[in-house]
Amino acid sequence: MAETPIQFGILGCAEIARKVSRAITLAPNATLYAVGSRSLEKARRFAAANGFPPSAKIYGSYEAVLDDPGVDAVYVPLPTSLHLKWAVLAAEKKKHVLLEKPVALNVAELDQILEACESNGVQFMDGTMWMHHPRTAKMKELLSDPQRFGQLKSVCDCEYIGKFSKDGNYGSQQTPWVKINLEFCPVWLYRIARKWKKGYDNLTSFFEFMVNPNQP
Repeated sequence: MAETPIQFGILGCAEIARKVSRAITLAPNATLYAVGSRSLEKARRFAAANGFPPSAKIYGSYEAVLDDPGVDAVYVPLPTSLHLKWAVLAAEKKKHVLLEKPVALNVAELDQILEACESNGVQFMDGTMWMHHPRTAKMKELLSDPQRFGQLKSVCDCEYIGKFSKDGNYGSQQTPWVKINLEFCPVWLYRIARKWKKGYDNLTSFFEFMVNPNQP
């Protein structure tokens, strides 16, 4: 029996959504079903420029995409400051959520997003390609081999901080780039560890667990 394709709706017309639109088109089990923007004309131009099928639904709002019963899952490439609102609304509308990175401004917002998805029975996936790459799985296999590395006790991350604007922000004034960049990796790691152990009060207690996972 042929697999029924997942019908994707896209909230917004961000530049990164062009690449993901192409990936959805190339995927054998997914199809571009709808796109919504605050501007109907912008949504039309985006669909025309990114290989949407003639049957695709074009909407002048994000709400309209979520209200469409034909949408199975939504891809959300909106500014990070808007992720909490629209990811939770999507989950409440019973849409699976593919959320662009960084997934949230902090772990408290991420917890709300994950809780909304879990309580509504929908799948959550982040848009971090590295997490889902075969090389990452191989890296995990190697690092988990005690004969090669022993017990992994710490993870060090090196980030490049780009050029700032006069107001101290990089990109959107709503989400300072350093805040996003420095919180992205902890939030990503936190999401993984959340499956192992619940109840972190803050990132400090989370990283204590990462270093000593067998401690009570």
